Amino acid sequence: MTQYRGIRLIYVDDEPSAITNCKYTVNAYGKVKSAEFFLNAFDALEFVRNNPIDIALLDIDMPQMNGYELAEKLRELSPTLPIAFMTGNVRYLNPKNREMDVPYLFKPYLAEEVFEVLDKVALCG
Repeated sequence: MTQYRGIRLIYVDDEPSAITNCKYTVNAYGKVKSAEFFLNAFDALEFVRNNPIDIALLDIDMPQMNGYELAEKLRELSPTLPIAFMTGNVRYLNPKNREMDVPYLFKPYLAEEVFEVLDKVALCG
């Protein structure tokens, strides 16, 4: 677990390289109290059942449980949890495909785009 000053986040993506990139981004942001990284939705869900978090960054296209399904389960545990979706597939960017009003980060995203999402959470928290 990485310890920082402010918000607590989880990042869920089935691509190890995406996790590595996000770790660098989170370190550069510097306003995160804790960051947990998961390669599958089930481990992330189990973690959230036992630990409070301030935001979830979720890949949409994952095997077994996609990001939308994980978001629904997270919202059952914490109805006001901020969630941001990430995707490298343009078909998921169509607003008609969105079931929740949340931000999207298109891969490969810029660190500044992640910072903007995290800043919004930090201001509300």
